[in-house]
Amino acid sequence: MDFIDINMGCPIDIVVNKGAGSSLLTKPMRMKSIIEATSGTVEKPITVKVIIKYLCKPHAEADMLFCNFIVQLTFSIGKCQLSL
Repeated sequence: MDFIDINMGCPIDIVVNKGAGSSLLTKPMRMKSIIEATSGTVEKPITVKVIIKYLCKPHAEADMLFCNFIVQLTFSIGKCQLSL
């Protein structure tokens, strides 16, 4: 195994309704804790997949700030990569 992929992008209702997948975009501190816990547990690089369409509206400033937060969060954890 070359890396660990955390999928925070699944838009399927059954996943979202359980508080997983794309619904994590509405819970940034939970996202952070999942990424940090994974990073502290494994030696492999981590990738995080999000689908910003789930949350972001075109040209909405608040959503762009949140997207910026996600980018900063993932890159603040040294071995983490982000896929938007």
